[in-house]
Amino acid sequence: MSQNICNICGSNYEYRNGQWICPTCGARKTEDASDQDSNTLEAEKENREKKTTYFLFIATAIVLFLIVITVLIIRSNPNSKFEYTKHWHNDYITIQGIKNEGYAINNGTVEIPSSIESMPVGLGSRVFDGNSFTTLILPKNLKEIFSDSLDGCIGLKNIVYKGTISDWKNLEGSEDIDISRYNFTHEGSCECNDWSINSNYDCELGGTKTRNCMYCDKVYTETIAPTTHTLTTMPKVEPTCSSVGKTEGTKCSSCNKIIVAQNDISKLSHTVVVDNAVPATCSETGLTEGTHCSVCNATLVAQTTIKANGHSYGSWQIVSQATCTKNGTQKRVCSVCSGTDTSSISAKGHSYSNKICSSCGAKQPSQGLTYVDYGNGYAVSGLGNCTDTEIVLPDTHNGKPVVAITENAFYEISWITGVIIPDTVTTIERMAFRYCTSIEELRIPDSVSTIGAYAFDNCDSITKLYLGTGLTYVAEGGFHDCDNILEVHISDIQAYATINYDLFASPFYGYRSKAQLYVNGNLATNLTIPGSTGVIGERVFDNCRTITNVVIEYGVTTISDYAFAECGGLLTVTIPTSVKEIGFYSFSGGMSALGNAPKLEKIIYQGTRAQWMQITKNASWDSDNYGFIIQCTDGNIE
Repeated sequence: MSQNICNICGSNYEYRNGQWICPTCGARKTEDASDQDSNTLEAEKENREKKTTYFLFIATAIVLFLIVITVLIIRSNPNSKFEYTKHWHNDYITIQGIKNEGYAINNGTVEIPSSIESMPVGLGSRVFDGNSFTTLILPKNLKEIFSDSLDGCIGLKNIVYKGTISDWKNLEGSEDIDISRYNFTHEGSCECNDWSINSNYDCELGGTKTRNCMYCDKVYTETIAPTTHTLTTMPKVEPTCSSVGKTEGTKCSSCNKIIVAQNDISKLSHTVVVDNAVPATCSETGLTEGTHCSVCNATLVAQTTIKANGHSYGSWQIVSQATCTKNGTQKRVCSVCSGTDTSSISAKGHSYSNKICSSCGAKQPSQGLTYVDYGNGYAVSGLGNCTDTEIVLPDTHNGKPVVAITENAFYEISWITGVIIPDTVTTIERMAFRYCTSIEELRIPDSVSTIGAYAFDNCDSITKLYLGTGLTYVAEGGFHDCDNILEVHISDIQAYATINYDLFASPFYGYRSKAQLYVNGNLATNLTIPGSTGVIGERVFDNCRTITNVVIEYGVTTISDYAFAECGGLLTVTIPTSVKEIGFYSFSGGMSALGNAPKLEKIIYQGTRAQWMQITKNASWDSDNYGFIIQCTDGNIE
């Protein structure tokens, strides 16, 4: 028996930690075996190493086999590649993402399965966000695709759709996918655009034509067989002086090949017309001589501008002298063209001495009056510390015009004997001079348009009243109880006839009134009212007892309320056919209360009786006037 075999159990000894030990029974080899042949020991060692290597190989193979089986199982099960949820209708699966890019992507490609859990699939929002694969394969029966399903897929270049273009169009959400961003291919027939003939096509030589699929960009090419040219004439173009002409030519209308080329025909010569020179004058520029073509109107020699010569003026001549308050004018004349140059001469300003201007005699404005700023100017608001008995209002204050006299400005200041109103004032407000019982003469300038209620009430010392042409309205009681007015002076009957007076406002109002109307200084007995007046205002002649005859011209349309009421001296009135309305009490009374004055005798109407009846006549228009006749063109009405 070999010295390396256990004499107890017959197993081979193993060398461990410097000694031989039986692996089966644990017996140790006796000392007499220490001289065992070294070759035998080495053989035993090599045998052990081979066994170890064999066992390691077997174990490794088993592990690799298990890994391969696991991977194959995973790859064969699409459910394990994707994250997905069932649609709320439970009729298809919505893929939400990729579980593991490492095993879901095969050579840069991701293929979406046609079903998961035996149900069709759709793609959810941003399914491949952050993935880097390049090709995506979509099944024909894909249920839906979101507009952002492919967003964030950073490497995607190719889309392969296993259905037809018709299937793709019917896929829910496909219209929101811009497939032009990718290399899109599909199965089945294409949907192509129109054929495009290649640019080098020649009828006689033939050629090719192409068209593309509008979805997958597949190019189709067909050959075009040679044929004969279809000739068409390119007409001759006659030359002009501004453009070259062309000879006649021919070309093929099918392939546009030029058969006979057109040649240029030189331009024609211009038809020259002289543009005459225009000499410069004192104020206007001139032109040099030039030329142009009368056919094409092209400028051949341009005219240039000649500067104006300028005037040769003489010395200044005074046209109107400047006054204290108004600018004057002066002019000079050009000795060459007789043109004139006019300039203004500044107003001189007043030069007062003892409150009278030594130049024009104007009175110096009163000092110490109070004012209110109206924005566009000032209004005189009170007497202040002024002690003048005759109040002279200024036309300006603090650089602004004086435009009004305020309410109650001079109320009950009985010692004022007069007031001078400048032609800057437009409004005299209510009760401004009420109970100013010492004013004897009152001039309302043309600038005043409105007099407020009771503005001059009880100014019973006024004997002369001058009314300007700008006055349009006098409010209630404007001249109430001004019973001592003897003269009312106006300069324009048309302007006066349009004033509207409210109750107690007319200067002629009241049984005690003595006022007489003067037009440009002449007593008005026979009165003519121009047709351009249009509307005769309310109470404008109320109680004006000196008027005997009134002629109203054609153009007046309305005679307002009380217009000629209580005009006790009025005998005849001529009314045109333009009048359409006569107001309340327009011709009432006639001083009937006094019982001793004549009354209206006749209205002369310039139309027929039928036309007279068409005029609107308000209640009591002829009250207390009995027995007068209306004389019409076709007879009288009594």
